[in-house]
Amino acid sequence: MSGTRRTPIGREPTKGQVTRRTALLWRDMCKLRCLCPRPRTAGQGMCSMCKRSYDLHEELCRELGLEPWQWPGVVRKTPSMAGPSGFPLSDPVGKATLARMAALDEAVALLEAEEEKT
Repeated sequence: MSGTRRTPIGREPTKGQVTRRTALLWRDMCKLRCLCPRPRTAGQGMCSMCKRSYDLHEELCRELGLEPWQWPGVVRKTPSMAGPSGFPLSDPVGKATLARMAALDEAVALLEAEEEKT
């Protein structure tokens, strides 16, 4: 007899689930604004805000359970260019990134509504 006799439990996977912590990380990340001087010169390092944004992004991706090849997990661009390196929404990577960002925005809205009640 091949296979298994185990009856699958119809459970939803928890990987990628938006938690309170992911909503807080996303909210903190969205508040940051780059302070790098323009135009940037070769060899110039990142400003403190850019460094903090990368740190938060790494924590957010880890919290969402994203794989290394799913970098970046989120982007700070217009919705029409939501994927890594500005992939358009017609690209599957852009669609997944935009859906992830929409879920995070919704979680932040719920979090802020909850905070207003208390």
